[in-house]
Amino acid sequence: TMAVQNFRPLPRGKNRVFRSAQTDDLAEEFGDNNITLILDLRAPTERNEPKVQIWTRALSWKIVQANEFLAAGATLRHVVCHLNMCDGITHQFRSSRSGGNSESASSFDMMVSLIDQHGLAYLYKLLLRHHDAILLAMKLVALHLQESPQNKILIHCAQGKDRTGIISMLIECVLGCS
Repeated sequence: TMAVQNFRPLPRGKNRVFRSAQTDDLAEEFGDNNITLILDLRAPTERNEPKVQIWTRALSWKIVQANEFLAAGATLRHVVCHLNMCDGITHQFRSSRSGGNSESASSFDMMVSLIDQHGLAYLYKLLLRHHDAILLAMKLVALHLQESPQNKILIHCAQGKDRTGIISMLIECVLGCS
């Protein structure tokens, strides 16, 4: 088993789609599941880039942004693909404060504070309102799985519950789970 919290396959993912919490500490244990793509849904302020760099370099994995992955036609393998699910939301906070000049970290902190005040339902509403990232995540998953029957994907955020849960639920819906 992997040393990653909340790691499990999606029930209808045919052992090709997995979900988990953050993967910063993966190290060499990762190769056992033959994952070809890690879709990291976290904001840049949530990532521990030095830790990720250690295991990606050790295993010759590449780190790319979602648009780079799409430009390659979803054919890249052994890739960590960054897709900030909160970008549209934090962009809204930046735009509403001082003409958009505030730092993204403070916008992210503002979003977290509002979620603390209003609960997780508030986060889910925000994510669904700013659905561009959700649609992009679904497109990345579909293209990568379609590209080769050997491709396997791990989707994660910080805890593997909220952003990952929304994407996992949508994948399950597309695959016919009710």
